[in-house]
Order: sequence, then C-alpha cells, then structure tokens
Amino acid sequence: MLNFFLAISLLFSYSCKSTAEKSAADISPTGKTIINGTVTACNSDSMYLFGLDGIMLKKLYATPLSFENGKGSYSLDAGELPAGFYFIGPVASSVRIVAINHDPIVQIDGSCNDFRQAKINQGSTHADFEAVTRQLETSLQAFNQNINQYRATLQQGGDLTSVVDKMVELDEAKIALIDSLKTANPFLAKYAGVRTYVSYQHYERTAGQMIYNSEPEYFANNYFHYSDLSDPVLNNLPYLHDAFKSYGTTLTQLGFSAEQQQGLAQTQLDKITKGSSAYKLALLGLIEGFKNKNMAAYVSLADQYFQVFPNENNQIVASMKKEAASARSQVSGAMAPEINLPTPEGKNLKLSDLRGKVVLIDFWASWCGPCRRENPNVVRVYEKYKDKGFEILSVSLDKDRSRWLQAIEQDGLEWLHVSDLKFWQSEAAQTYGVGSIPYTVLVDREGKIIASRLRGAALENKLAEIFGT
Repeated sequence: MLNFFLAISLLFSYSCKSTAEKSAADISPTGKTIINGTVTACNSDSMYLFGLDGIMLKKLYATPLSFENGKGSYSLDAGELPAGFYFIGPVASSVRIVAINHDPIVQIDGSCNDFRQAKINQGSTHADFEAVTRQLETSLQAFNQNINQYRATLQQGGDLTSVVDKMVELDEAKIALIDSLKTANPFLAKYAGVRTYVSYQHYERTAGQMIYNSEPEYFANNYFHYSDLSDPVLNNLPYLHDAFKSYGTTLTQLGFSAEQQQGLAQTQLDKITKGSSAYKLALLGLIEGFKNKNMAAYVSLADQYFQVFPNENNQIVASMKKEAASARSQVSGAMAPEINLPTPEGKNLKLSDLRGKVVLIDFWASWCGPCRRENPNVVRVYEKYKDKGFEILSVSLDKDRSRWLQAIEQDGLEWLHVSDLKFWQSEAAQTYGVGSIPYTVLVDREGKIIASRLRGAALENKLAEIFGT
C-alpha cells in the first residue's frame, strides 16, 4: 500500500460575465419550462436566463419585469429547455444557479441586489439537486476526516484495517447513491457521477483481478469512472470544469512525467465530443489545473483551445493568450516568442532574423547591479563561442537611452542590442513573463527554447554541451 492517499475535493464557484445572445443548446429537449417569480430592490427592467459557455455566461432567454408597489414579477417561457444547470437573474453578475429537468413550472423569488440567494420552490428538480448536493458534501466531509485518520495511522505505523473498512463503507455509500439516482432521477445521477471518485483502497478490497498496481495509475484511469464523458447532458453541467481542473492538478502531484500528465489528461478529454460545450468546460478546467504546475501541458492545451474555438474573443481568452505566450519562455522545446524591437541605430531587429544560430536572449538594464556584475561572464562566453554559431540578443529594460548606450560601451558588450526603452513595460519582457533581471533564455538554431535562467557556470556548461568544447 502506498505511503500517501489521494484527497479529492471538488470546490464549485463561478465568476461569469455575459457574452452572446440566445444560443441553442447541444442536446435533445426535455419539455417546455416556464420560470415564474418576483423580485425586489430591482433597477433592471428584465430577467434573463443564461447558459454556460465554457466559463462564460451566454443569454438564452429574456422577459420583461412588471412592477407593482415596488415589487417586480416575471414569467419566462424557456421553451423546450434541455436538462442541465442554468443561471437566472437581472444581470450576469447577480444570478442564481438552477437545475432544470422536465420541470413545467419553476418559481424563483429574490432580491436583485443579490439574486444568488433567491429561493427556488420545493418539488422541483432543483430541490432534489440541493438534497443530493448535501449528501455529496456530507460524504466528502466524512471522506476527508477518514483520510486524515488514515494518514495519522500510517505515520504512527498502526493497523489500517479499521480505517480502510470505514473508507470502503463510505465508497459503497457513494456507489449506492448513484445507483438509486439512476432510477429516481437519471439527470442527477449524472451530476453525482461527475462528483464521485471511489478510492484505490476500495478497489484493492473489492477487485476480483487487479488491473492497476499503484494508486496513481488507478486514479489516472478511474477518476471519471462514474461519468460517461460522451453524454451530451454534460454540455450543461458546469461542475465538469472543476472536475477536470481537480484531475489535472492531482496528476501533477503523483510522480508522472510532464509528458505522461498531458497524455493522461488528453485521453480523458478525447472522450468528449470535440468542439462541444462540455469539451470547452473540460479543456478550460485542465488548462487551469496545469497552470504554473506543468507549463508544457498548459501551453499545449491553451493552443488546442485557440485552435478548436478560434472565434472566441473575450477577456478570459485574451488573458489566456498573454499567459500562454509568457509560459512558452519556460517550456523547453517550444518556439521562442518573437522579439521585434529597435536597435541603438533605430532599426528594428527580430529574433527570427537570427535563425541558424544558437541565441542567448539576455534581459538586463544599465541600472541593474546583478546584471552588470554578470556581464563579464557573458562577455567571456561570447568571445569563446561567437565564431562557432553563438549569438547574444540583449534586451534592455532601460528607459534612458544615453545610460543604456553608455553601459553597453563601458561593459564591452559587443553583440546585438534592442530596447523599446519602456522599463518594466517592455513589450518583450512582458511577452516572456520577465519578473526580475538578469533573465536569460537560450534558443537553438531553429528558434526553439533550450533552457531559461542560465547564468555563470550553468550557462557555460550548457554551451560546452552544445558546441562540444
């Protein structure tokens, strides 16, 4: 038995903004739904029903508010609304999540100041959803308590039998809940399935034949065991995003190589219809899960998002593009982002102009003490390898042109120099995510990143490895 135990905790919170207007959902209709209700403290003249598009909201339906004595009322004909989770409110920043499935009438009353707290009538799918959620959260709390006991017992070298017994009992209760929902409410069974992971210890205890010989291997292949990832109902299940985020994050903690992590994640992602809302939810979850943990996977998945959803144009995508570009400077084997800045002579020089040479991109500034102290080492390696196909492109974060040029002359930096004289707002520095200097990126003859943050002996050793001397 391994000396660790996987703690899986799915936390669901959303910060969404409105995007497109009415859009058809991906799955077959469940029946006509009317949403009625009243609102107070409302400056809006309409109520909106939103669907989830990745992690953004999109307007599906709207209805005007009728006011009498300061209280507004509405009746929203949502038509043949597919089963799923939706968001209703006067604005996208104040919405109440609601589960809908074969509900002819849903009553939702609340204050426009914070419609997230609006009350939803009993007897609806949503009431059942909240009851199931309470069961899942109670189970998760007991699960986490059991994990803590497991770890403590393991550390003390005690007998784990009773702890594993309790673990198996909790897992059996999870399975029983899903089985009961398959008959009572198949839609909620799918929701519960996304939030259910059964422990490796349960697998060890109950499997007739062991297929997985380690907990990481079991986790990687069974995290979504109770979810049919090809089911179109997942298009309207926002919790899928957090499930994939948790999956990606946990993969980075289990000893898999960066390549294995990405491959395992892609295997699960490929089970979902490419280009669907569910695919977008899962892909964004993985991107967030790998961010700052496996940057190669983060960049690759972000690029996949841009390719599969090329028409996306919102604040989240813009931020992700900027972060992905910066992350490339940390990923060995990735193409180095282009640099196109003025030289001291005023002519622009591109990094791509230097293809065919091994290039050290050196971010520095005349006012940077550590940079100036490092310069003699850089001069020495430049003299040693410049005739073997080695070049340096120094990117200055100066804002004073005269001081920049004076430092180049004083330190004897006889290689290529560029700068937009924008200090920390340097375009190239922002593209490469430079937060401190000196900062270096070594690029091969094809323009691909070899390594970053090489200085002193580390830089010289790498160049000796490349040039064979």
